[in-house]
This record gives sequence, C-alpha cells and structure tokens, in this order.
Amino acid sequence: MASSRIRLYPVEADYGFLGLSTTPSSSPEALHLGGCMVSALEELEDEGLSFEQWLEENFYTGDRELFDNLTRSILYNASKEGAVRAFLQEHGFTLPTLRIADLGEVEPTDASGIPPLVNETDEVVERLFELIDLYVGPGEDGEFALWLRPSARRTVRLLAVNDAERPRWMVQPWDWEMEDWAGYCEIQVPLSGTPEPLQSFPRGSSVKNLRGMPVLGTHSILHDQKAITDALDAAGLFGSSHFVSPGVFYVGRGEKHGIELDAPVEVYAVKVWSRP
Repeated sequence: MASSRIRLYPVEADYGFLGLSTTPSSSPEALHLGGCMVSALEELEDEGLSFEQWLEENFYTGDRELFDNLTRSILYNASKEGAVRAFLQEHGFTLPTLRIADLGEVEPTDASGIPPLVNETDEVVERLFELIDLYVGPGEDGEFALWLRPSARRTVRLLAVNDAERPRWMVQPWDWEMEDWAGYCEIQVPLSGTPEPLQSFPRGSSVKNLRGMPVLGTHSILHDQKAITDALDAAGLFGSSHFVSPGVFYVGRGEKHGIELDAPVEVYAVKVWSRP
C-alpha cells in the first residue's frame, strides 16, 4: 500500500472552478480528487493577480470555509467516483459512501456549488470532518504545499453503565451506514468508578486541570484510560494502536440519547487518536 499522505495541486479551471489534482500538470496520470467554485478566481484578471499570486496570498494562508468545501468535495467524489475511491484506498484511506443531496432539489449553502448531505445535522457534520485532514504544509521543494491524509482523530462515545454487579464502560463508535451512533457496543471495559469532574480554569475556559496539566473535557477517565486504550487496540477499532484522551465531555444520561439498559447509563464523548 502506498503512503497515506498525498500531495495535491490546486489547478484553475473555467468559470472560477478550483480543482485539486494529483499531479502539477495536465498529464494523463492526473486525477482530480475534488474541487469547488471560488468566486474570487473570476475576479483575478480585474485585480491584476495571477493564479499563482492568489494561491500564495489567499489560498495557502488557510481559508477555513474554502478548505471545508474542498474537504467535502473529496469525500463526495470518493462516494460517487470509482477511480477516486480506488486511488484513495490504495493510499490507505477507508471512507464511507455518503448520501449526498441532489442540487436539483436543494440549494447549496454558499456559492461553492457543494451540496449538503441528505441527513445534514451538526452531529453528522462533526463526524464528516473527522474522516480526512486537508492541510497546508511544506513541500519537498520548500514551498507551501497542500496535503491530504486520513484523519488520526475520531470521536467515540463512552457509556458508563452503573450496574451494581458489573459496572463497565461500553464503547459506542459512529456508524456511517446508520448515520448515527452505532446501536451496538462490542468493546467493554470494567468501570473503576465515577469519572472525576475536572476543575475549570477561570473565566469559563474549556481547558480543565488534570494533575496540573491542561486537558480538554469536563471529566477525567485517567484511572480507566489505559484499560480502554488496550481494549481498542485489541479490537483494532481504528488501527493497530490508539490513544484515548484522559479528558472526556459529559453529554447526558442514556435515556436522553435513546440508550436503554438494565442499569443507569451516563454518556461521555472522548477523542481517540489512532495509527494504522
């Protein structure tokens, strides 16, 4: 399998379309992985700017909205175009097939021409942008370059099952076929105790204090962090090795999220990093 990091080359097309190619020139081997409309490209001539100047001054500085649209375009193409999907799979990407809204039936949210998902919710969008990372970094030539890699970061839910006889954690991953949190939890770990609240820093900061170290979260699972990590490694959930954040975010009681077991359940969200 080829390297999981891919260098992409922005290319200018007609009518303000910005494409992302796998090669710097229009060679037969070039494959366009994504792209979207960028209104600024139609104004370059009037502003006396070249495409290369625009890239340096406006693109490589990191326009978050534009990068989000380009990220969507890559994920959408991987769902619709067999050649794009095969290319990404060869480079270590494992991507779901997304349900994309038809632009004949819905309006795009901006001038990019990128449609929403059929089931577009805040939760779905958060999980969408955990699939891949599109970012600017140094190229082999020392210049700014655009890179694409599988995301090493995922969010999973941890269900704290407060069963008097068998208190345990249950790991609930995201399921793209359901477009929701999975209705199954195959990974279970003994729960050593109630997660400890983290002390907030002043002025409402989201950064908490865990043994003197800054950690994002509302509660600590430090006592069970290793056991949960080992269980994810054994199951190979996202790869061969994982790192589970010691800080988790409390998101509510189980019944609020449609989880009904024979014991009370508290639901937490946690970031997990993985390696292939």
